[in-house]
Amino acid sequence: MRATRVLLVLSVGLLVAACREDVVPNGAWGGDHVLLTVTDNGGRVELNCAHGTLDHPLRLDDAGRLRAEH
Repeated sequence: MRATRVLLVLSVGLLVAACREDVVPNGAWGGDHVLLTVTDNGGRVELNCAHGTLDHPLRLDDAGRLRAEH
């Protein structure tokens, strides 16, 4: 799926762009047909045919991988 590839590229971009080592920076990240808006409390994902919310802060683990805390 193209949207999956775009989301993967966005995730890698977020990891590289993180200004603090443990937190994904706030802002809008997107590409063709996908938008991820990151906030202090989580965020929102919008695709062409779907949307959803992330209800926990987006943090990076010790290996630099994206994870949602609960």
